[in-house]
Amino acid sequence: MNYPSVPVRAYDGNEAREQLVLVVRRLLYILQWIEQNATGLLDGRHHEAFETALREVQKSLDWNKPDPAWEGVLRGVNDEDLSSRGLSGAPLNFKVGVFNQHFENFLDAGAQFKAAATTPEVSDREVEEFQRRVWPFSRKVARLVTSAEGSLSAGGTILGSIMLIVPMADKVKNAFEGLKELAETAEHGVKAAGMKS
Repeated sequence: MNYPSVPVRAYDGNEAREQLVLVVRRLLYILQWIEQNATGLLDGRHHEAFETALREVQKSLDWNKPDPAWEGVLRGVNDEDLSSRGLSGAPLNFKVGVFNQHFENFLDAGAQFKAAATTPEVSDREVEEFQRRVWPFSRKVARLVTSAEGSLSAGGTILGSIMLIVPMADKVKNAFEGLKELAETAEHGVKAAGMKS
């Protein structure tokens, strides 16, 4: 039996560079979301240190500037370097596809989590109602944890490849290293917090 071929989009040239910029922006979004939403994705004892680390990474990336230097560096990488590190064509399509799948699941789970968190508390007399609300809420937390872990992991993989094409002495490379380490540490923190739920 022959199955139809799935149309696949291959990112090359400028489109590949823009995808890399988008992945970095989305990875930072996830980290900011974790920092701004007390969801239990990180245990409380780590939250303040995480906030401080995130601020340092954002500062090193000139996050609040209209044209941050890191974007220019990524947009200036030549096609050969992109290709040699799997950051164009089918390899990038696969990496970005996996990252985007986790990222979109994270967005969906975050919205569901917020909606479930705003439902009114149940009283002791409403045991059945409590069970009806708590179990779906626990599943929403688990989905949020899983999608956050996947996003941070897939984003970290792409950042690892990006770091191989950025010049060694470049300030941007150091900023990306800080971002990658923060994403990996946050991934481990999310995993540890998720083991308790």
